Amino acid sequence: MSTFSTSCTSLVAHHVGDVQVRENFVNDLNQSRWDNDSLDPYCAEFVELARQFTLPVADLGVGNGFTTKKLLEAGVKVLANDLKVERLQVLERSLGAGERARMTLLPGDALQLVIPSGSLGGILATRWINVLRPYEVRLLMNDFYRWTAPGGIVCITAHTPYSNTTKEAIDTYHHRKYIGDEWPGVVTEDMLIEARKGRLWSNDWIYGFDPDILAREAILAGFKVKRCSFYGTPYASPAQDGEEACNLVGIIAKK
Repeated sequence: MSTFSTSCTSLVAHHVGDVQVRENFVNDLNQSRWDNDSLDPYCAEFVELARQFTLPVADLGVGNGFTTKKLLEAGVKVLANDLKVERLQVLERSLGAGERARMTLLPGDALQLVIPSGSLGGILATRWINVLRPYEVRLLMNDFYRWTAPGGIVCITAHTPYSNTTKEAIDTYHHRKYIGDEWPGVVTEDMLIEARKGRLWSNDWIYGFDPDILAREAILAGFKVKRCSFYGTPYASPAQDGEEACNLVGIIAKK
């Protein structure tokens, strides 16, 4: 049975892509709190599911490698991907011989990877698809579907319109949702107050996902949604409510 929730306490109702944008995003992540040493609820569920996989899992955009290490600790074979080869090298040096033997380094842009069809038991992509253009999101979802074997699991997390970075765009997002805009979460520099301009991860553009849009794109690619919902950042208090409890969105989907 699938669980699909769009509720939020603050709501009333082989392609190329832009590599430089994603490199800028990685640099921002390295200097921020998003790359935390904690598993959020969606990543934790994915790690538990991955224990059952015989095929390897692709951890795309590994960041500091925390999720990769958790997957390896669970006995999973992992393809570790990141734009920055240096981060993969640091990750590799931090592992024991047994874990290194179960990890394959896959440096480069996730949108340009060549992975055999049906070769993965699962895919994990955490908090970086926000810098993709809508057409890139759709192409990537199709890649994910092609790369996973039947029964394979995809876990994606992303920032939402309620994230602090894009909070000025909330009213515009609500209006776009009301009129049925296909991609209501687009945020551009001109939508921010002057003091916050120049702070978008992709320089002048970013996308805030919600459960409707994330689930829609997974379904269009052919996946069956098991769970999709808003949730709060890993470092937020469990008692926190309002917009802070909705600044992330996650999905678990099955081929």
